[in-house]
Amino acid sequence: AIFMSHQLNSEGIEMTLALNHLSYFTLTNMLLDNIENIDNMRIINVSSNAHRRTSIDTGNLEMQDSYNGWLAYKKSKLANIYFTYYLSNILKDSTITVNCLHPGLVNSNFANNSQQFYYKIIASLVKLFGISNLKGAQTSIYLASDDLTSNITGKYFYKCRPIKSSAISVDQGIAKKLWEASESLINNV
Repeated sequence: AIFMSHQLNSEGIEMTLALNHLSYFTLTNMLLDNIENIDNMRIINVSSNAHRRTSIDTGNLEMQDSYNGWLAYKKSKLANIYFTYYLSNILKDSTITVNCLHPGLVNSNFANNSQQFYYKIIASLVKLFGISNLKGAQTSIYLASDDLTSNITGKYFYKCRPIKSSAISVDQGIAKKLWEASESLINNV
C-alpha cells in the first residue's frame, strides 16, 4: 500500500520513499556485500508504469516543501528504475542480472488507507479493473525463473517482455545522484 498523506517511518524518513525505494536499495546492497558472485543470481525490482511523466529532485527526495502522495508514489517507482539500471551497470562484469518490471494494475490494497474521497475513488477503480495478484506476479516469476532471462540485465519488463521505460529513467547522471542521495539517507539513520 502507498501512503497518501505525509508520514515518516521510525527513522524519520518519508514513508513512501522508505518503503518503495530505500528498502530495495538497502536490502540489495546488504545482500551484495555478503555474497559471492553466484551464477544465475537475479535481482528483480517491482516498479510501475506510474513512473512516467515525473522526475526526481535528488536534493529533495522526501518532497519536504510540497508533499503529494500520488507524486511521491510515482517518484518512488521512477527511483526503482534508476536503481535497477545503475546497479546493472555496476554489476555488468558479474553473472548477476538486475531487471525491473511493471506488474500491471493489480487489485491490491492500493490507496485503501486514505480517508480522502479522491483516493477512495481510485481504490474502487483499481478493484473494478485490476488484475489478480497471481496475474500481477507473472512477470516477476518469469524474470526469476525462466532460462531465457538468465543473461538479460538492465531492462524494464511488462507482460514478460522488455519494454522502454520513460526517457528520463535512463539518465545515468541522475541515477548516480540518486544512488549517492540514497546512501546518504541510509547512512544518516
